[in-house]
Amino acid sequence: MDPRRNFTNFFLGSLSKSLRNSWCRLNRLFFFALLLINLLGETSQRIFAQEPSELARVGILRFINNTQSENFGWVEQSLPDAIDLSMRARFEYVRLNHEQVQKAKDSVPPTEVIEGGLHRFSQNDAARIAQLSSADILIYGDFIADEANSEIVLRSVIFNAASGRVIGRVENRTPMNTRIFRNIDQMAAEIVSEIYRYALQENQNSARAKDNLKLLVLVPSYKTAKEERQAKEELEVLKRELSARTPGRYLTIFEFFNEYRVTLQEQTASLTYAKNRQKIRLQLWLEGYGVRDAMIVLVSENKVNITAIGTKKTAQVSYAISASPEEKAKQMEEVQEKMRGKMELVKSDGISDRRLTVLVGFGASRGILTAGNHLGLFTGANVHASYKLTRFWEPFVHIEGGYGLPFENVSYAFSGSILSGLSLTTFWGRFAVSPYLGTGLYAIQIHAKAGVFNVLLSSVGGGFSLFFMVTPAWGIALDGRTQYIFDLETPALFMGGSLATVLRF
Repeated sequence: MDPRRNFTNFFLGSLSKSLRNSWCRLNRLFFFALLLINLLGETSQRIFAQEPSELARVGILRFINNTQSENFGWVEQSLPDAIDLSMRARFEYVRLNHEQVQKAKDSVPPTEVIEGGLHRFSQNDAARIAQLSSADILIYGDFIADEANSEIVLRSVIFNAASGRVIGRVENRTPMNTRIFRNIDQMAAEIVSEIYRYALQENQNSARAKDNLKLLVLVPSYKTAKEERQAKEELEVLKRELSARTPGRYLTIFEFFNEYRVTLQEQTASLTYAKNRQKIRLQLWLEGYGVRDAMIVLVSENKVNITAIGTKKTAQVSYAISASPEEKAKQMEEVQEKMRGKMELVKSDGISDRRLTVLVGFGASRGILTAGNHLGLFTGANVHASYKLTRFWEPFVHIEGGYGLPFENVSYAFSGSILSGLSLTTFWGRFAVSPYLGTGLYAIQIHAKAGVFNVLLSSVGGGFSLFFMVTPAWGIALDGRTQYIFDLETPALFMGGSLATVLRF
């Protein structure tokens, strides 16, 4: 009988038994991976927290008049001024000198052709103007006349120079009458909203924003267990809503007590301050722990009352527990708008807004333990791809293929493996570290003096990559990894490293 067939039958039986015995172990390892990645993320955020960023330089171009009429020439200047006025109410930033921006604009003719043979600036034109004017964010656009509807169509584009990407577009149609003045202000507000969404995302990616602790203090007004449960559930709803809208680290008062190990005496005192609406005493107590923003939440008689207190401002809103999600969201936006100061519009490194990361590398690995000691050095290529879904949820797939050099009784070998799991990429400047852990399969074909052997086994592995981004889209990386091969009698552990090219999209 063919010995290779005997080996295959033996292997399939061993594999089935091995998989059954290791299934629970794989589950435990996977959940341990989640906890470890979370811990690594928090640690790296603290170690590599960036210094406060420099304010972004914003260039606002005169809008191109594509109406072919001088009657609307004033719009060219009115739009940039309206945009700047709206932005200054929401952001701290540096507006570039008008002459500096205009000089850069005049040296770059618009190349995008629109209907009627007219022109507007393309994205490549914007990149060139931003470079010449040293703008981090460039706002430009044009307007045309829709004679059939007696309307002016205003079109604006917001360009981020660091990433070379458009981060917002706004289009507005306005009648050719006095309403055009109001609509210009409305368009300016819409442009600011687009920039705010961009800035919010940037701040959520910064360690400073995540460490900005905001506390939700529940007033103990409940009298029954049901009322207490209802109040705490509403507190969790508020926590999720607020976290989604404004960057920061939100804790309920009870989570705060546990995390900061507040004594029972202080817990009672703080809740008493909240219950008696002693805002100053509560605020001073919170500042002793470094908390400068809090919301006092009273849930009673199916109604939620929220009083926000900060170092300089106080605001209050209320709504019914049965209110629609839209109404609750509106009230949350209102209280945050009252409390919100100006947001810093900071320079972007152009990296944080890219979610897909692909590494293509070449390297070597070496095995140890029972089976690994009988195999030589493997050289080959690997591809690692990850996609950032949220702060911590970054699934990855790692595929690797190798050629085993002659060693002892092995003439040569071919190996291949696939791992999938979770990774976490943390940037500080152009550098980044990305630990990853996952489970998968390992296959090897061994050409030895005794014959050819094919093996397929389950595995668990992980590693880390160190990046240096030369540009926001391209960089280099060093990758180190290890992979354990499950086999009851002949386990193996492979350790290796590679030099890789990094592409981010």
